[in-house]
Amino acid sequence: MLDCFNHIGSFGLNAALGGAEHVTCVDISQAAIDLAKANAARNGLDGKMEFLCEDVFALLTRLAEEKCRDYDFIILDPPAFTKSRQTVHSAARG
Repeated sequence: MLDCFNHIGSFGLNAALGGAEHVTCVDISQAAIDLAKANAARNGLDGKMEFLCEDVFALLTRLAEEKCRDYDFIILDPPAFTKSRQTVHSAARG
């Protein structure tokens, strides 16, 4: 499973606890990755999860170009692109 924009690991942790064989968690924030790693360790998930501090958009582009089919399930839970009407145009570009 690939958990994109994983933040502190909630979706990935639950997937691993629920039986996923292996979970790759990706977030651009090293602080978030560090917290997710700590949460995985607290839950006894060492070895079931890996953590990448990387730009998800760049990673997904690279995986598509490489025709990577390593994941049976992908979670995409990006942060909000907009929270007001004033920023809708720039959010649509995102």
